[in-house]
Amino acid sequence: MALDWIMNEQESPEIIFQKLQIALREQEEVRKTGQELKFYKEKKDILSLALSQIDSDPVNFHGI
Repeated sequence: MALDWIMNEQESPEIIFQKLQIALREQEEVRKTGQELKFYKEKKDILSLALSQIDSDPVNFHGI
């Protein structure tokens, strides 16, 4: 799934960062309500992994 997000990033720069910010807000809102966090944590982890892969790539996609 992280690879899918990396491909999306090539088409829409900054999409991963934007989605990660949304995921963090969602996770915090759900945490406050006492609901299950597993889905939101996994979503955040996948987006974080994709973003870290892009940031560590010598050919940074943001330059495209």
